[in-house]
Amino acid sequence: MGFFAFFLVLLLDQARPLAADDRLRRWFGDLVDLVRTSTDAGQAQQGWIGWAVVTVSVCGVMLAMEWLAHAIHPFVEWFFHVAVLYLVIGFRQTSAVITEMQVALALDDVQGARRLFDRWRREHGAVETAGPTLPADAPIEEVCRETIVSALINLHRGICAPLFWYLILPGVLGPLLYWVSGEMARRWGQPPNGAPTPRADGLASDSSTSVNSAYGEVALRIHRWLDWLPVRFTAAGFAVAGNFDDAVYCWRGAVASGTGSDQRTLLLAAASGATGLKLADSALEARWAGAAQSFEWPGRSVETTSLGIGMRLIYRSTAVWLGLFALLGLASYLGR
Repeated sequence: MGFFAFFLVLLLDQARPLAADDRLRRWFGDLVDLVRTSTDAGQAQQGWIGWAVVTVSVCGVMLAMEWLAHAIHPFVEWFFHVAVLYLVIGFRQTSAVITEMQVALALDDVQGARRLFDRWRREHGAVETAGPTLPADAPIEEVCRETIVSALINLHRGICAPLFWYLILPGVLGPLLYWVSGEMARRWGQPPNGAPTPRADGLASDSSTSVNSAYGEVALRIHRWLDWLPVRFTAAGFAVAGNFDDAVYCWRGAVASGTGSDQRTLLLAAASGATGLKLADSALEARWAGAAQSFEWPGRSVETTSLGIGMRLIYRSTAVWLGLFALLGLASYLGR
């Protein structure tokens, strides 16, 4: 039942993706902001209380609704799964932008591709996953590299991590908990004045996610904990779907150079090896080269034609984990 619900949601996301600011997300955002306003006294203890209040209230209501749906009929419960997964899963807007950028670059419309990237980053939060903000005069190759990086991390946040928790925890609790945690990390991992803070999605090293509030640091820390296993789940999918040997080589090199605890770096290392591209920015490459056990990835530099390579890795890794999900579901059914 779970596989078909997840697969249907992926099809629905391709046909009719939810807007980044749909009504349910706005309502949840208002709830999160209200809880912080009511409980934030600048201390970590209040951060734990606020996180627990939001998580228990939202997940508790959803679990009660799931129990009621199951009591009515299993098909009602299945449709409830579809509805919740449709809320927390999404990748269509990312793939659509990359397709439009590929068309623009094929027509030699470099400025059009750059405008597409800037609009996507501004409207759909790609700035949170793309690392440092690009200067306006950045080369188009650098824009393409940041686009691939953002797409891979959005794949992790929008499909792979929710799928992981859907397999681990019962019902819709897993993907819902991950989504709630991620939204709180994104909204609370900012200074009180609302100025954006780098890496507010939890996919970063501890040193780069410092915020001006102990309250917000709690949400970031919890989301990093919830993301520790899913990041490795996604990185393993990149290795299986791409060049396995090179992906493992880059993964091991990132760990040996002391950046293994940096979740975003781990994804980029595995994806770099899987695609054969240099996806790390210059600052990260300098960290790898300057470590006690230096690591250097002799991959190809990203070009305007590399967007297709990134998208092929995305589609193949998604197929790998959907295939695994189907096999686990079949084994569970046959084992009854």
